[in-house]
Amino acid sequence: MPDRAVPAQLAARAWVVGLTGGIAAGKSTVARMLAECGARVLDADQVARAVVRPGEPALAEIVRQFGDQVLLEGGGLDRARLAERVFGSERERQVLNAITHWRIARRLREAIAAAEDASSEPLVIVVEAAVLREAGWDRLVDEIVIVSAKQFQRVARLMQRYGLDHARALERVRAQKSTAGRRDPREHNIDASVSLERTAAQVKALWPALVESARRKFEASL
Repeated sequence: MPDRAVPAQLAARAWVVGLTGGIAAGKSTVARMLAECGARVLDADQVARAVVRPGEPALAEIVRQFGDQVLLEGGGLDRARLAERVFGSERERQVLNAITHWRIARRLREAIAAAEDASSEPLVIVVEAAVLREAGWDRLVDEIVIVSAKQFQRVARLMQRYGLDHARALERVRAQKSTAGRRDPREHNIDASVSLERTAAQVKALWPALVESARRKFEASL
């Protein structure tokens, strides 16, 4: 049996910011802005793609659970078909999460450890993850940034990005669990519903505090 333990924390010396929010809220835009400020950004979705590549144990486990109809002709995972299936079933979404989430967390920890080893200075590392709380990764980060946008904006972005009709785009937006009423003292909110300029201003206002937190954590680890 594989060791499914997840790390107790994602970083020993770097300041890790969990960047989350609803689907199509603007997380990638905020991640890019933080990268321009100097953050190291890790995209949990890219890590998720890596853990289900052909030859990976996770892909074999997914096929055992969902059948080979979730595979492309070349043997890779048909992410679109699998997404359509699990978005309509809470039970199947939980099955998929149980296969992938712990593997993603371990790879994120490995990537962060490599970044820490390569740096002799304080680091701000951003983990962009739509499922930060659903996966339990909010417990592993030092700080949380939630990106928000109006529902109609998120639906429109999904329709444009993936060619979905309105009903399917709305279903995906509503499928995500709300963060309302779950305030965390480590939490910051960025409203990405107005303009890029307003979003950038919020990121720039937050950045100095992240740098200072990274400096303190780094010095405490020495």
